[in-house]
Amino acid sequence: MINNNENVDRNPAIIEAKATYGMYSLKMSTDYEVPENQQINFSKKRQQMVLLEGSIHKLKVDFNNKILDLKHKKTEIIAQVSEMNTRTAQINKVLEVKEDLFLPQIDEKAEYPQKFFNITDNEIDEYRQLKIQRAIDGEAAKKGTKKKRGAAAAEEEADKQAAADKAAKNASDASKPAEVKLKPTHNNANPYLNAVPPRKGHKKMETELDEEYDKIMRIELQYEKMQLKSEAEALIAEFDQEIKEMQKEKYRLESDLKNAEIKLILLFEELILLKSMESKDQELTQQLTSNRQEKGMIMKEITDITKKLKEKKKEIDTIKHDEEMLL
Repeated sequence: MINNNENVDRNPAIIEAKATYGMYSLKMSTDYEVPENQQINFSKKRQQMVLLEGSIHKLKVDFNNKILDLKHKKTEIIAQVSEMNTRTAQINKVLEVKEDLFLPQIDEKAEYPQKFFNITDNEIDEYRQLKIQRAIDGEAAKKGTKKKRGAAAAEEEADKQAAADKAAKNASDASKPAEVKLKPTHNNANPYLNAVPPRKGHKKMETELDEEYDKIMRIELQYEKMQLKSEAEALIAEFDQEIKEMQKEKYRLESDLKNAEIKLILLFEELILLKSMESKDQELTQQLTSNRQEKGMIMKEITDITKKLKEKKKEIDTIKHDEEMLL
């Protein structure tokens, strides 16, 4: 045992432990006894395992809640970007600009794998129809070899009849006089009015004020479009950054969970060992309790005997005093 008042750096046992094991602990000593409040039994070890499993479950639940929050946020971002794209499309229509606008999408298979097990009534009806169709196709395949020749002959007859009808139609069309069609000069206009040529020098008059107002409106629309695009890109970039941080957190969580699982396995091995030693531990505990009770009885007897011994000493002193008086 190590005395608390002893210099730890000069103790040879500590120096040897640091040189061989790299550290020193009282548990390395051969005569070390674990304090009673730090002793572990089967129930305490099981309690440690339950607490560790509870912490593992809490870590997983917290991470899943963060993922759900990101899914809800992605849905909101898609709705916002969709509104911005609608407004941008309107601006592009006014500016006469063709542009492909990016809209984030939700991958149902990757983001909601639990929906794979969701089955609707329509899918059940489609499967029934498919099953019936397969049965019909199987029966038709068996009887198809017999009807092949008849079907081929009927098809040839139908082709001949179609060719004859087509030739008769072409002959009737050739006998009709050709129709004269007027080509309109403007779209969605009356062909009779469009047949009249426009007057010379007739142009749409625009003042300089109208031209300047048109330029100002275009600048404002371009600025609004630029703001909408930058806002949408900022939303998407911020969400992508959150996804990257969540990916890093997932790696850290996987490492922590793996360490927790290794610790849980170690605790389970210790639990098995403590389970095998539980009967002996209970026996020793009962024996320790009985020994403590016996020790208490003995200490009580010693106390009583000590009191009686003091009383006898007093009597002896009294007798000695009386004897001296008589002498």
